[in-house]
Amino acid sequence: MTASGNFDAMGEGRAVLDTQDLLDDPVGRLSSNMTELSLQASNVVREAPTAPAAMQIPISAPLSLAPKVQYQSQQSVQQAQPVSQVQPQQESKLSADRITSMTQYPLSTFDEKDRHNPQMVSVYVDDIIQHLRNTEARRQPSANYMSRQTDINAKMREILIDWLVEVHLKFKLRQETLYLTVSIIDRFLERRAVSRSKLQLVGCTAMLLASKYEEIFSPEVQDFVYVTDKAYTREQILAMESIILNALEFNLTVPYAMRFAERYARFASESDQFTSMVMYLIEITLQDYKFLKFLPSMIASAAVSLALHLSGHEAWPRVLQEQTQYTEADIRQCVMDLWHLAAQENPKYRAVRKKYASSRFHGVGKITIDPPSTN
Repeated sequence: MTASGNFDAMGEGRAVLDTQDLLDDPVGRLSSNMTELSLQASNVVREAPTAPAAMQIPISAPLSLAPKVQYQSQQSVQQAQPVSQVQPQQESKLSADRITSMTQYPLSTFDEKDRHNPQMVSVYVDDIIQHLRNTEARRQPSANYMSRQTDINAKMREILIDWLVEVHLKFKLRQETLYLTVSIIDRFLERRAVSRSKLQLVGCTAMLLASKYEEIFSPEVQDFVYVTDKAYTREQILAMESIILNALEFNLTVPYAMRFAERYARFASESDQFTSMVMYLIEITLQDYKFLKFLPSMIASAAVSLALHLSGHEAWPRVLQEQTQYTEADIRQCVMDLWHLAAQENPKYRAVRKKYASSRFHGVGKITIDPPSTN
């Protein structure tokens, strides 16, 4: 029994490979037949009809400059005629016009100085912030999810995040990593009941995921085995990583309060100490479960307002109302809750305060904040 394979191109050049011939002389026959195939294929290519002049495009021409051909009839390719062509000079002029119109986009006074700094994306910053505002509510965890947990409570969550702040500082991770870690924990606990013995496993796995997402060089799994004093194995962490990702349906991206604060603080003060104070006020809310009822943009607005008040300035100027789209009445409750939290004396869990007491953050964690007046 023999089997054959055919090479046929444009109705010409046919070759048949006989299996018995290959068995008799596998090397010689195969080489001979492959040579014949190559010669016949070359003849087919040489005899192929030449494309119509209207269809010929120089190889060196850029793709965007290739003639646009409109077919007026399907009867013959030869009847195709180019109806429009964009000359390179015209294309360059159009691109230049687009760039010019982009740089002439009206910017606020605060963004004008960053117009020529591509890293500040001043042309798009308002659209970016508006997009974050539109999406923050969709990824916000429920403010009462802890009521559905049977073995853990808000106090345990506070202890866990206080420990994670220290781990975050030890690994020298980016600020975004900490915010994403807390968001992953809350969104996972909202969907799954977790025992207290596995809560720390959820916490360190969330930080592992956040590190992979935000860091250039993230800590390894073995590093988290070490910081938990080998309470969990490498296999347990990897298994929990899969469970968390599937529970969140791989949706990790969330708007951070610090992103809004970076934007809003620019309209309040250019002082590095002021910015550190705002970030400090935001970060102490990560441990407090009751702040889940506020959106990240509102927490950022409240932190900026309180920092302005504590520094002796107008708490909520008109420019911030326009930028944040919040009135003073909108953020009043959040400001008061934040003020009471920041004014606590000798709190039991002080990881954030110790962190911001360093000179790196201008020692804002040492500043004594008086409680709000009851009048």
